[in-house]
Amino acid sequence: MALTRMNGIGSKNAKMLIAYLGCESRVFDKNLRLQTDIPGFGKERYRALDREKALREAAPIVEFVEKNNINTTFFTEKSYPRRLKECADSPILLYHKGNIDFNAKKTIAIVGTRNMTSYGKQLINELIASISPYNVQVISGLALGVDGYTHKKCLEHGVPTIGVLGHGLDRIYPNLHQKLAKKC
Repeated sequence: MALTRMNGIGSKNAKMLIAYLGCESRVFDKNLRLQTDIPGFGKERYRALDREKALREAAPIVEFVEKNNINTTFFTEKSYPRRLKECADSPILLYHKGNIDFNAKKTIAIVGTRNMTSYGKQLINELIASISPYNVQVISGLALGVDGYTHKKCLEHGVPTIGVLGHGLDRIYPNLHQKLAKKC
């Protein structure tokens, strides 16, 4: 988690450092003396990283994650989503709750407008009912409208569902989806 707290280190640079150094813990090794430049990053830039600050900032996040039974998946883990790994700027760390198979063979994503039409409801009802016997996992955003409705229908039909949040885990938005998020 500390690697995600380092200033100036986004996903691409974090992946590059880990590839060059061999593992994430070596990024935090204060005794590591580089003999050559890190391609595309540089020796001096590596030395200037504020590791202690990143570790301090990560401590309350670790505590929150443990207290709230939140799981993490690092991009080097086998369980990290294969399809997401193909994106150069994919996040290096995913936070999640529940029993999730990010690499399920049968996965669909359903996202849409906040102002769902009656036709949209009908389509979601039919789609979720039709896929329920086939062990298909559905991913959506837990937002108002199509996303939230999709999760509700998945739960009604026993279809595995993953709610993706575009914000921190310390709150659910919209607030009225608190209970729904706990069920997903």
